[in-house]
Amino acid sequence: MAGKKRFPLREGGFSLIELLTVIGIMGILFGIGIPAIQGYQRRQTLDVSTRQVAADLQWAQSRAMNTGSVYKVTFLQNTNKYEIENEGTNAKVEKILPSKITLSSSLDFVRFRPQGTVEVDTIILSISGEWKKVTLNQLGETNISY
Repeated sequence: MAGKKRFPLREGGFSLIELLTVIGIMGILFGIGIPAIQGYQRRQTLDVSTRQVAADLQWAQSRAMNTGSVYKVTFLQNTNKYEIENEGTNAKVEKILPSKITLSSSLDFVRFRPQGTVEVDTIILSISGEWKKVTLNQLGETNISY
């Protein structure tokens, strides 16, 4: 036995049971965390899209008042698209929201007159059962609600 080395039973490191326990705990944490993160991302997408629509409506009103032209915002129902058009020049800009967002409106379009007035409208944006509403009053003021 003079040339043989004996290794101690345990020399640091982790046993298989310890590694499997840690992997199991990590799996449980990821299983709980991933749906929460996906829900957060969905709400963020809806928030950003809603604010974008409200800002574009305010921009169209501002352009109508500054240029003396009528600006028309057309909502392509049950899609993620809408268009902003200067009716005087027929110049159009198509706006596309993230693909999972669905847009619907009580009217197919609204017209901002040079005085800044507009038809009253409600635009609803939805994603996976969650929704937000942009309300447009006669003076062109926007309000975001849940």
